[in-house]
Amino acid sequence: MKKRGFLTALALCALYASGAQATTYISTRTIGSATIDFSLTTDNTIGVITSDQVTNYAVTITSGANTIFFAPGNSALFIFGSALTATSTDLNFDFGGAGNSFLVFNRGAGLGDHYCFETSGCSGQFNNAESFRVGGAPAPFTGEARSGVQTIASVASLSAVPEPATWALMLLGFGSIGVAMRRAGRKNLQAA
Repeated sequence: MKKRGFLTALALCALYASGAQATTYISTRTIGSATIDFSLTTDNTIGVITSDQVTNYAVTITSGANTIFFAPGNSALFIFGSALTATSTDLNFDFGGAGNSFLVFNRGAGLGDHYCFETSGCSGQFNNAESFRVGGAPAPFTGEARSGVQTIASVASLSAVPEPATWALMLLGFGSIGVAMRRAGRKNLQAA
């Protein structure tokens, strides 16, 4: 009877401990003659996105002979304001939203390479625009005006991301099964 209760509790824990979802949004964008391959992964938050909800990103800008790559480890990501929002299918930016709202990928601090979605405040040159700079300062920013709420990327995939609590429950469950099996083995030896 105790074994059934234990195994039932273990099964319920396993059902409860399902992983959270991660959502990856991808896009290929253009600014002038430059091509930007853009990917941003969130923790599946719907609504306003902040830096805390971004779990990964990758941006490749190809402009003439220059190719610049932004990713965690070689750049920083900043999100200010509430202009960046997510739905279950799209990542949107409100170019007409409140001032000083932006999503920026930055290599080399303020003087380095940038890729920005902005209402104002990112490049210092553009308002309500998507812009970039490659080659660091004094290279100029290149940008194009944008207006209203625009879809900047769409869902590429939904994938299970196990939470730390999930791993802890699984390890606890396997350890508990081992203890139960060992006790059952001892009882069988004593009975024999």
